[in-house]
Amino acid sequence: MEYKVSEELRSRQLVLLDMLKEVDALLTENGIRYSLCAGTLLGAVRHDGFIPWDDDIDIMVDRENYGKIIELFEGQPADSKFTLNRVLWIYRIQERTNSANDLSVPTIDIFVFDNCPDSAFVRKYKLFLMRMLQGMLKTDPNARKHSFFHRVCLGGTRLLGKLFTYNFKFRWYDKAARIGNKKDSNYLGSYFSPYKNLPLQYSKTLMRDIERHAFEDSMMPIVKEYDNYLSAQYGNYMQLPKEEDRVSTHM
Repeated sequence: MEYKVSEELRSRQLVLLDMLKEVDALLTENGIRYSLCAGTLLGAVRHDGFIPWDDDIDIMVDRENYGKIIELFEGQPADSKFTLNRVLWIYRIQERTNSANDLSVPTIDIFVFDNCPDSAFVRKYKLFLMRMLQGMLKTDPNARKHSFFHRVCLGGTRLLGKLFTYNFKFRWYDKAARIGNKKDSNYLGSYFSPYKNLPLQYSKTLMRDIERHAFEDSMMPIVKEYDNYLSAQYGNYMQLPKEEDRVSTHM
């Protein structure tokens, strides 16, 4: 069944598209390699543009280019159009006039890939730390959608998180995400992703080769190994979800 995009949603998508074009030019000019990811990458592959019901943009980088993005935006003049805000554990690019916590405004979220340790013990330890720290960083989680056990864990980590400042918890989170980066590994992990995606593993060469692919009226960078990424995220990603699941996240 064809999905009808509302005028309001399409207007938001066009604003996001213009924003992506400008950010793409800025990152490319500064030698920063990145790829579309999550629903934005799925939209590029399946729809040659936005998923009809999508309302934000996601990009991914490796650890080296993640550092370059932070350095780039820290060096931007005070009157530059875009700024880098941090909400919970995710950096997002927004227009300087917008609030970092307002998800209704156009946003480009940034996700970074780090090594997934080959050692089963270290891998489980890292995953435990990331989950615990996400709970400590969350400010207003929706506990109703979780099981009783997870609600107890969420409540405990939230209480523990109140003992520390936000910046301290984020520095701890960022340090934990780097565990295993000093050694080669067979897989990558996206440890700045939502809770449910933390255990997912991706090819260690995922970010190696990037090409341009049609996205709306432009050509945007995507990883050549997009099948590896999208299969891990969505399974049979070329199949449309049920109609009741075709909903916007932020609007």
